[in-house]
Amino acid sequence: MGDDVITGSDGKPRCAWAATGDAQSIRYHDQVWGTRTYDEPALFEALTLGVFEAGLSWSIVFGKREAFRRAFHAFDVAQVAAMTERDVDRLVQDPSIIRNRAKIQATLDNARAMTSASPSLASLARSYERSRKRAPRSLADLPTSTPQADAFAKQLKSQGYRFVGPTSVYAFMQNVGVVNDHIHGCFRATDYIEPPTRARGLKKESFVSESGVTQMITRQRKADGLMVRYADSERRGGETVLLLNPWPESLFAWETIWSRLAENARLVAIDLPGFGQSEGRADLLSPRAMGTFLLRLIDEWGLGHPHVVGPDVGTGAVLFAASEDVERLPSAVVGSGGASFPLEVTGTLKEIIEAPDLSGFRAVDGRDIVAGALGGIERHTLSEAAREDYLTSYAGDRFGESAAYVRSYPHDLPILAERLADIRTPVQIIAGRHDPLVPPSNAEFLHARLADSKLDILETGHYTWEDGADEYLELTRSWIEAHSAAGTSA
Repeated sequence: MGDDVITGSDGKPRCAWAATGDAQSIRYHDQVWGTRTYDEPALFEALTLGVFEAGLSWSIVFGKREAFRRAFHAFDVAQVAAMTERDVDRLVQDPSIIRNRAKIQATLDNARAMTSASPSLASLARSYERSRKRAPRSLADLPTSTPQADAFAKQLKSQGYRFVGPTSVYAFMQNVGVVNDHIHGCFRATDYIEPPTRARGLKKESFVSESGVTQMITRQRKADGLMVRYADSERRGGETVLLLNPWPESLFAWETIWSRLAENARLVAIDLPGFGQSEGRADLLSPRAMGTFLLRLIDEWGLGHPHVVGPDVGTGAVLFAASEDVERLPSAVVGSGGASFPLEVTGTLKEIIEAPDLSGFRAVDGRDIVAGALGGIERHTLSEAAREDYLTSYAGDRFGESAAYVRSYPHDLPILAERLADIRTPVQIIAGRHDPLVPPSNAEFLHARLADSKLDILETGHYTWEDGADEYLELTRSWIEAHSAAGTSA
């Protein structure tokens, strides 16, 4: 594979610059660098880190990433644009960041340019998108600048941006995925193909039953340009069931029922983009966008007409998908996710949605937030592997990043409410009577408006798929069988 790509202890080959770093560097490589995004804060962050990198090493700047996030209002462009000379004086005295007055002032000036310039930074970035069919073969193949970066830099300078030379702009283009410069052999490279498990001989993440039979084995595969973690029961023939992760869990939420549900169908479980161990993209962090993504994934992976099981954050995504392609899904199972309009959520979920911004949540390690959330599982005992996977999936500020999804509910749920009556997909709704986050009124709201639905309320809290696993399995299996090709023709 060469010195430019190193296989980590988790079996994933990575660009050497990340593989030899700490956990934060690895996560940045896996989930951020080279991932296409046109989210304004993400663009501004990448631009700002490039400003401070000028004349310094990337490792120095990256090590202060969280300090910059605090100093510049989580890269909220409007807030930074409103900062004053007094703020500059204060930041020059802040030892947690790079105390260069010119670069601090340039960051404020760049925020102001972002608020007024036309075309926007996102539009300019899109105009320079470049798709690779062949990934660079080595670090030596990577340029420090290109003619496109030079032209991009000139446009930015004409709009009032500062510290935006061709080298800085090319680094920005790499960072936000305008170009993908992951090295050939890296699992993030554009031409990477997941080797067959047996031929590769690498250890995969797996859960093993008491009998020693492997239950779930995870792999990575691209969908809509993103690396998506998935598990496939690999049963051929019969129905296909697509299972979506709940939040803040991962696809291993299905370990309890996996083997039993797999007896009668092929199962494909995924971590949705931005959740679990899948790559994220800011423009997908809403139910409506995620519904469109699901249809793309189904097409790209050749899943045909799968039944979809999507509790929690999957609820809105599944219903939006069903509304966009009314013939695609033979049945769906949803519930325990925000659905009502006006919004009816409580507890921490309500706090996340209504908070002015996510800075408070980003300031806390996501592992701690998830550990607290998992305390809501009342009956089921998580395996140590599942618990650690959940905690790792949202470590650092990953939880805060994924929270953007539920913050889109006030915008997306009114649109969904208007579409419910037109959905033809038969929908099984499962909710917990004692859910402290999503009251069962959300399930009742759906049941009253969907043309073909069935409502079951379990005597559980939020985590119906785990605390009520046996009943959840039977309801799901019965619903799929009733709406399978064999069941509907009988």
